[in-house]
Amino acid sequence: MMEEVLFFAFFLLWTYLAGFHPEAHGTEKFMDYGFMKAMMRSTAVPAEDLWYSGSGINYYYGGQFYAVFLTKITFTDVKQTYHLMRTMVASLAFVLPFSITYHLAESRACHRIRKEGGNKSQIAPVLGGLLSGGAVSLAGNMHYVIYGCIRQWLGLNESAYWFPSSTRYIGYDPLVENDRTIHEFPSYSFVLGDLHAHVVNVMFVLLVLGLLYSYVKNTCRDPEKEWKWSLKDVLLQPQIIAAGFLIGVFHWSNYWDFVIYFVVIAGFSLYSALYRYHARAKETIGTVLLQAAEAFAIGTIVALPFTMKFETMVSGVGIAKHHSMLYQLAILWGLPTVLVVLFIAAVLLAWRKNCHLPGMERQGQIVLADGKTQEEVEEQAVA
Repeated sequence: MMEEVLFFAFFLLWTYLAGFHPEAHGTEKFMDYGFMKAMMRSTAVPAEDLWYSGSGINYYYGGQFYAVFLTKITFTDVKQTYHLMRTMVASLAFVLPFSITYHLAESRACHRIRKEGGNKSQIAPVLGGLLSGGAVSLAGNMHYVIYGCIRQWLGLNESAYWFPSSTRYIGYDPLVENDRTIHEFPSYSFVLGDLHAHVVNVMFVLLVLGLLYSYVKNTCRDPEKEWKWSLKDVLLQPQIIAAGFLIGVFHWSNYWDFVIYFVVIAGFSLYSALYRYHARAKETIGTVLLQAAEAFAIGTIVALPFTMKFETMVSGVGIAKHHSMLYQLAILWGLPTVLVVLFIAAVLLAWRKNCHLPGMERQGQIVLADGKTQEEVEEQAVA
């Protein structure tokens, strides 16, 4: 019920904000709106290009397609659902990370209670969920903090801060002709009002992460279970199949998400296989290769209605000839990098504290890294 209440609250908030500038003009709103109107008139994909008559839309139109699907099944019109889709995606961009982190923290708390005793508290899971939801749907990068706050306070800015500057920084300030980069983030698109396919894809990306978390959690639910490797068990994991379907959807909403989250699926598969088969090389490697191939095959098949009629605008992948300034990368990615490093350090410290240190024994008992024996920990948990 908590997630539903939060979704409704943020849906109302973003709908209210959308009302300040509802017109479909400026930036790329007209294109997104035009795609949706063209699809409303069409009975097949791709819909007829609104600029290039007689030809189908040759662009990543997946996000607008899903919006039109909801428009048709609700018997409404694009003039209403354009903004409703915006606000729905923005709301899900908060609620889905909240839900994933909440359940992660709650599971961790339950594990600690079983091990050490104590009472269950909802404060940490709720706080973690709120931070995650805010980080994904409301936060951006450190550009505003440095240029919009610190430099403004020091009187170093020559003009007032303009919020799109945080997405047009590398190659623009200072001007570098061959290194102009667009580095947008969800909250920028939510405020701007564009309904690009890659914006809509945010909710599907978060769904993939939720599915993969569910897969790993099911694997780790019974740590004492002895898993036996079987082809059927490896290939018939519903979360992996669903994730493969979704990365196929990414083909026509944001192709880079297909590449990124195919690797993420393989990473989750590796983690789960290491845990399930106790790091036995043969079973682990076989599981990862089979599940990765399965996800790739499913995704490729799902994407066929789009890829069969799409003429790519990419000539290939090459080595970058121009490199961004390090301090600019630090401003954009420094904070999340530091947080990830701190998280990994905390995980390693917790693992070191709870792992068995070889060679350390006390009268035949295993001594943990904190100096307590296994029996002492169990007695403390019972007490």
